Amino acid sequence: MRACAPPTNTAVGNEGFAITDEDHILVERLVVEAVVSAMLRRPLVLLAGVSGSGKTQLAKRLGKAWAAGLFHGGTKSGVSKFVKASVTKVMQSFKDYGFIKAEDGGDALVSEWLLVGDLNTIAVQTSAWRERYCFTAVNSDWTEASHLWGYHVPLPAEAEGFYATGTLKVFLRAHLGFKKDNEVPHFVLLDEMNLSRPEHFASDLLSAMEVQLGSEGETADVIELHRAGGDVTLRGSDPATEGTTKVPARIGWAPGVCVIGTVNVDETTFSFAPKVLDRAALLEFTEVDLGRMFSEKRYKKGDYDDVYKANHKRFEALQKLLTPYNLHLAYRAAAEILEALKSASNTNNEWDHQICHKVLPRIRGPRASVETLLLELRKDPHVCNAPLKTDDEAKLDKTLKELDKT
Repeated sequence: MRACAPPTNTAVGNEGFAITDEDHILVERLVVEAVVSAMLRRPLVLLAGVSGSGKTQLAKRLGKAWAAGLFHGGTKSGVSKFVKASVTKVMQSFKDYGFIKAEDGGDALVSEWLLVGDLNTIAVQTSAWRERYCFTAVNSDWTEASHLWGYHVPLPAEAEGFYATGTLKVFLRAHLGFKKDNEVPHFVLLDEMNLSRPEHFASDLLSAMEVQLGSEGETADVIELHRAGGDVTLRGSDPATEGTTKVPARIGWAPGVCVIGTVNVDETTFSFAPKVLDRAALLEFTEVDLGRMFSEKRYKKGDYDDVYKANHKRFEALQKLLTPYNLHLAYRAAAEILEALKSASNTNNEWDHQICHKVLPRIRGPRASVETLLLELRKDPHVCNAPLKTDDEAKLDKTLKELDKT
């Protein structure tokens, strides 16, 4: 996945939607189409990739577009009936509303790179979409469903009620407002979804997705929220509506609700159980194009264009060595290194420091799995430029020859 913020000047909009140019990110068209296709096909989409590559930013933009109705044509008020659409129709809708533009000024539907916009939360004429959108950061201590949905407090009387999370509020609105053949789009983003085990804190969510509709066309209410014996008052909501909404004991996954989970794979996260992967659409994006991003003012108005140009051979050599191990730098890490180089009095010394601080700590594992990479990094004239001992040189040459054969 490839994303950055290019410089812009004006805002564009269409009816109830206003897209802010300054918040556009640069993404490959095929990436946008792949995520759109997954969201249309499956209610749960997982985005995996290199940390700092723009997964969350893209998910937030597409999630707002889903909740506002841009996936389904949209309306003047921004509230849309849920209509099954094709990728082609969605991309055309995005183009019509200014949500995507061709980076090179050509046709956004055929260009390789797109400017993907964000809804202007100030200029949008209606706030209805905000009630159907939620960003939720998953924590590492989530072990049960209450972390995802909230909890019921039975006593004392003045505090009695269900203290809901933002995720539940979106699901509850979709559940209570569900009408057959007139589903309204709702969206939840679960950021860093695998910091905890989804099969633990979201087991009922997975079950609800599997049996989304019952035999009579109603939502299959398999998500148990409380055991109060009747509806309880929703607490912790908008003060204007505090106490007016009731939370039923059980709800279901209403059609029109889409959930995206962003995923990073490292020693701090958990792998997904087969039942999670079986229910979701998993998209993995690992390609990073630093040369394109840090040129022509594509990233943060060109703050790092000159320093990248002066050090591009270093970055190209580093990426070439790290990519086969899936350890290459994404845009956030590269920008941090460029910031350090930009302010350094001696870029050679600072480059060495950044290799120690930002690259070497990422290389972990038994000697047999990392030794070749470490020797290559040390030997490369643009990365470390440190001559190898005779034994290490012979060992590296032997290993590389064996790899070439395979």
